[in-house]
Amino acid sequence: RGPNAGLGFGSASPAASAGAGEGKTPEGESSGEAASFSGADAEPAAADATTLVAHLPPLLASLSSLLAHPSASSWKSPVQYSSRPAQLLGTSRLRVVRLLESLVLLGDPRVDALLAQSDALRRCLDLFWSFPWCSMLHQSVAR
Repeated sequence: RGPNAGLGFGSASPAASAGAGEGKTPEGESSGEAASFSGADAEPAAADATTLVAHLPPLLASLSSLLAHPSASSWKSPVQYSSRPAQLLGTSRLRVVRLLESLVLLGDPRVDALLAQSDALRRCLDLFWSFPWCSMLHQSVAR
């Protein structure tokens, strides 16, 4: 047996897999156990626009609070041509802006109405003006 024996790696010989037992996987689980463990019996929830609209208001509130999180004000970095450290946008806030951009690009009027009611887009615009040199942020907000 090699170093990966028992981990399901490598090739098992036909004799070894024949001796594994009827209805057994190479790891020794019965096929019924593996199927129930992997969730093969369960139907996934349908993902449609109605489901998105139902879950969007609390999500938008959370995303908006992430954009204005107080700890972000302490994110500073030295800048080459300045004596003061510069404020950083951060990848987390950029990803939130990208997610909001994706919601806008859906083009669903119900999603657009929820975005208009939320203050998340206003916070994106605030970031737009606060970080004039962040081209990735400007690209997302411009869309």
